[in-house]
Parts: sequence; structure tokens; C-alpha cells
Amino acid sequence: MGLVTFLLLVLLPSAHLLRLHKAEQGEACGSCSEGLVCACLALNRGLRICAVPNFLTPPEDALSFERQGLSCEPRLPEGLQPVPRPPLVATERRLDPRQNPELASWARGPGQNFYTQYQLLFAPEDHLLGVPLLAGDDVSEEYFEKAARTLQHLLLEAAGREVLQSLAHAGVKILLAGPESDEDPWLRHPEVSRHFTTGLGGGSPWFPSTGVFEGEAAATLAEELFHTIQYCHLGPQAVCMYHKAYKYAMERHIYTTDNSAEEVDGEPVPTVQADEYMAMALMRWLGVNRGFSEYAIPGNTAERTGRQSLRDHDQNAFCILSTIFRADDSWNPEESLEPWRSFSNQGMDVKDVADFCTPVLAQLAEGCPNASLAWPARPRKIP
Repeated sequence: MGLVTFLLLVLLPSAHLLRLHKAEQGEACGSCSEGLVCACLALNRGLRICAVPNFLTPPEDALSFERQGLSCEPRLPEGLQPVPRPPLVATERRLDPRQNPELASWARGPGQNFYTQYQLLFAPEDHLLGVPLLAGDDVSEEYFEKAARTLQHLLLEAAGREVLQSLAHAGVKILLAGPESDEDPWLRHPEVSRHFTTGLGGGSPWFPSTGVFEGEAAATLAEELFHTIQYCHLGPQAVCMYHKAYKYAMERHIYTTDNSAEEVDGEPVPTVQADEYMAMALMRWLGVNRGFSEYAIPGNTAERTGRQSLRDHDQNAFCILSTIFRADDSWNPEESLEPWRSFSNQGMDVKDVADFCTPVLAQLAEGCPNASLAWPARPRKIP
């Protein structure tokens, strides 16, 4: 240690020493080092990092695709009143929460006597690692049970246990509404007092409710659950990595847009284009064969599965998804429907995928925050 450094440590107050530190690439903004700017990591997330100019900026023509009305800071749109999640009661079957001693107080209080169907999706070793599924009497028992099976697989078999843990700790609950109609069925739910163009959608820590209409496909439920995973499970490093992947996909013209730019508060937790890009990649991971005008990678075909096409043509998205979902999972969202009836999903060797993805993920992480950096702490907006 040199004499000057020693004298600085001894004589300068700690606050002044902190001011001497210049934040480097990927660090939370303080005073950024020379050549770096303080930039929003992702809209609607509330974190700014030091980065080289345009580090995550997509091509100029893609900027008009971003949803209007968003800022760096997240906010809760008007017309929502989050209610606390119901107690986590270990049950493997659907029940009426109004008739259950442990749930009745919630069902008749915050639940306003609306919810007549409840099931907890929980880790066998600890029911507190659980996410409740809820619906009113406008949802059929058949659809409720189908949704429960879909979520059971995604949360307990396809995804790593840490995903369920994050959702449980965020207070996530999953809601089903009656079939979509002119009379918005979401307006019957206690949390919602205004119409949202695209329904409830995915959740977040400040509005931890995820929802779909009765009749929506299992893959759609998987997509909305994935948006919740993006907001409640993935940290700044992972979000930065998929924003880099989105930028690269736009430069290569393999992704365009979901055409949501003009939607202002179209859903309680508005997604950005990078979120939607990854959701489309998940659709291909599951084999879904739709939306080619939005995403050029095919789903399951006679030649290969969508997962294999992802690996061949968008390795960034493929490798990010492999950190969330098991690559050896061969689950088909709708076995009786196409493309799965003809071309079913096929699992991949986990070790081969890990070996393939290690350098890809390392490159994506370059310039992004360290894995230890967390989102800014904010009080949950729940009574």
C-alpha cells in the first residue's frame, strides 16, 4: 500500500471514499466511470446501471415497437386493488375455499365470496413453497383441473425448484376467469375494477396475480406464467442477458414485434418487447407452431422439434430457457392437437445442453450486472 493511499484511508471520511469509487460496466448507477452512462436496464423494472452507450439499445427501427406509456420505474395502473394471497393449504384436489376452515376467512373477506375453486400447487417437501390456483363459479371444473395439471407440470417438473420458491416468496397467485366475452369476466374479480385490453396476463412483485380466460390454450397459460417468472424470479443479470439476446435477434431479423406499441396499460403488468421475444422463444421450446410473422423460428415439424430449431437458429434464447426449464422435458401442452399429435416434443440430453450453452451464456453475461445484484427493494403494494 502506497503512502498516499494509506493517508486517504486514514484521513478521509468513509462517505468521501465512497464518492471516489466510480461504478463500472454493469454496476448500479452511482458515479459511472469514464465512457459509461447511467441507463435504465429495462423499462418497468426500476434499476439503472452504468453501461457503454446503447449497450442494450435495439436497432433504431425497433424503438417504435416498444409499448407506450412505460418508464424505468414500475407503477400500478389505475383500476387495480391487489388483495393478499389466500393461505397456503396443502391440497392436491380442487376445493371450495369458502367451506374450508383454513381458507374461509380469506374467501369471505379479501376474496369477497367470489372464489369457489382453490387448489395449491406446492413442493411435496414443503407446502409453503406453493402457488394457489383460484377461480369463481364462471369457470368450469374441467378447465380448472386442466389448468391445474398444466401448472403442476410446469412448476414442479419442468422448472427448477428455485422458480417455485421465487414465485411463492413473491406471493404469486394464479387466477382463472370465465370465457372471454363482451362483458369482461375479470371485472367480477375483487382485484379488478376496469377493463384491460389483453386481460390479466402475467404478474409481478407489485401485482402478483397471473390470469387467463377459460378456453385459452395450455401454451397460453404457460406464456403468462413465464411472464410472471420473468418479473418475479429472474434477477438483473438474467434480464440483461435476454435483452442482449433480443437486441441480437432484432439485428438478425428473426424477431419483429407483438404489435403492442399502442397499448397503454393494456394489462396490469405491461411487458416490453424483450419479454415478448423470450415468450415466443418459450413457445418454440414447447413446440408451438404459430406467430411466424413475429418470430421466424419454427415450432415442431417433421424435420425437428421447435427446441432443436431454437438451438440451431437462436442459441441465445435456447440457452437462457435451458437455465429455467429442463431441456430433457418432453411434455406436450395439448397431446390431441397439432403439432403435438403428429410431432411430439423430445427431450434433450441435459449435459450436452449444458456443455453447449456454457460459452453462450458467458458471452451474454458480459457487460451485464453480477449475479449478486438484486432489484431495488420496494414495499409490496398489498394491504
